[in-house]
Amino acid sequence: MKVIRAIIFLVILIFIFNLFKKVLAPTLVKIIFNIVNKQTDKTLRPTTEKECLKKGGEWRRPGPWPKKVCMLKNKDEGKFCLAGFMCESGQCISYVKNLRQIPIFASGQCPKYKILFGCLQSVHFGITGQAVCLD
Repeated sequence: MKVIRAIIFLVILIFIFNLFKKVLAPTLVKIIFNIVNKQTDKTLRPTTEKECLKKGGEWRRPGPWPKKVCMLKNKDEGKFCLAGFMCESGQCISYVKNLRQIPIFASGQCPKYKILFGCLQSVHFGITGQAVCLD
């Protein structure tokens, strides 16, 4: 009977952890980010090369994208973070080097650009999300 209770308890803990990791943590990070910044979108992305260069961006293709866009840099690039609300972009990223060895707990860095590409994981309160490759 004790073994069954222990198994049920373990299953419930795993369920709660997965719920926090996939739903609650990302939602809380977005809410806190919006409260701290008091707006949903800090800047509109420039649509022309002239506007982009005026705002200090780079007019180029990010990764293998077919068309050029404005790549605006974040001021806090590379800063240590545990959640997205700690970064200007609202995202805390852990870059994945090996998709077979994905950590559950990790710290991250504020991304260099507002547009993300490459293999990465979002970090929410020190817990990583699902690894995604954006190309």
